[in-house]
Amino acid sequence: MTNKQVELLKFCGFEVDDSHLLVRDKNKDSLVTICYNSVAKLFTIKTTGFHFKAKDYDSVEKFSVDLNRKLSLVYELNTYMGDDNVRS
Repeated sequence: MTNKQVELLKFCGFEVDDSHLLVRDKNKDSLVTICYNSVAKLFTIKTTGFHFKAKDYDSVEKFSVDLNRKLSLVYELNTYMGDDNVRS
């Protein structure tokens, strides 16, 4: 992870564990997790399996907003790959 990536994650309200290169969301109820692959040096998204109740449109909307927010953040994080200040 680069310094710019870590700063962007912290600015967006995430906690970064430098020793294990983990990204933690302060929202514990989130079904979407941002993961960092140290070999490929890329961020990805992992979703947790969940069965939505019939006609529970609020939960589906909450999930889709969270997913879209994190997808755009992962896109921005992966554009900062050229930074030389890499954390190990």
